[in-house]
Amino acid sequence: MDMIIKTRHNEDYDCEEYDCGKGWRTTLLGAMEEAGHPIKTQTLTRYLQSVAVHKGLDEYKADQIANQVERFFGKLEVPADLNPSREQSPAHYKRGKEKMKNYQAVKESDGRYTIGEYDIDYKAFIINDGIYGYYHWDNEAAAQEAAKAYNEYQGNEWLGQHGYGNDVIREGDMDDADPDMIELYRLFDAVEEEKYFITCGTGAGDEWVTGSLEDAKARADEQATYCQSDIVIEDEDGYEVTRRVWYGYTPDSEDRECDIIEFGDFGFYNPWSDEQD
Repeated sequence: MDMIIKTRHNEDYDCEEYDCGKGWRTTLLGAMEEAGHPIKTQTLTRYLQSVAVHKGLDEYKADQIANQVERFFGKLEVPADLNPSREQSPAHYKRGKEKMKNYQAVKESDGRYTIGEYDIDYKAFIINDGIYGYYHWDNEAAAQEAAKAYNEYQGNEWLGQHGYGNDVIREGDMDDADPDMIELYRLFDAVEEEKYFITCGTGAGDEWVTGSLEDAKARADEQATYCQSDIVIEDEDGYEVTRRVWYGYTPDSEDRECDIIEFGDFGFYNPWSDEQD
C-alpha cells in the first residue's frame, strides 16, 4: 500500500507533526518507524530538501546541505534516480540536475482530487511541496492531465510558491509570460483572466468565454444564428457589457454600411452597442 506523509502544526507545542499512516509523531523518522517503513538516507534528505526550498531556502544551498547529510551518513544502495551522486536513469527530473517529477492524481477524503509527487522507491506521496492539497480538481482525469503536464513541463514555474504571489498569472502579465507556462497554469486554474457570458435569450448557444471582450464578441459573432433575439455579453458579475440588437426586417443600404450580421430578408443583428457612437 502506498504511503502518504501527512503534516500538521501542533499549536500547544508550536511544532510540526508527521503521520505516515500509524499515528502522529513529532519527527518524520518517528512517524516512518511507527508505520514500519524503512528509512533511506536519500529519501529523507531529498524530502527535507524540498521542504527547505518551499520555505524559501535557495535551491542550490538546499542541495548542498542535502549532499552534506548524505556524505555524513554514507550512501545507500538505492536506484540511481534517487541518488544524484550516481549516474542518472532516463527518468530524471528537472530540479537542477535531479530526477524527473513524478506527480500523480490523488483522491482526497472529500471526493476531490489533488496531485502529489510519488516516490517509486519509497512508495510515498510527499505533500510539503506547495502542490499537494493546494490545487484541486473535480475528477481524476482532469487531475491526471495536470499532473502529466507538470511532470513534462521544462520551463520556469512557481506553482508551489504559495504566499509569494508567483503562483498565479495575472491578466496584466499575460503578454510577458511564456505561452507554455500559461497553458500549464490554466490546467491548475492559476490564470486570472477575464470571463464573459454570451447569451442569445433562448438558452441555445449560451456559453462562457475566457479572454478579452474582443474574444467574446468574436466568439458570439461566430456562433450567431437566426434566433430572433438580441445577443448579449455579460461580465462575471452578470452585468451587461455590450449587445447586438436584433431587427426582424430586411436591412437597407445604410444598415449594410455598418458591421451587421445579416440573415437575408428575415432580419439582422445591429453592430455591438459599445462600438456605436
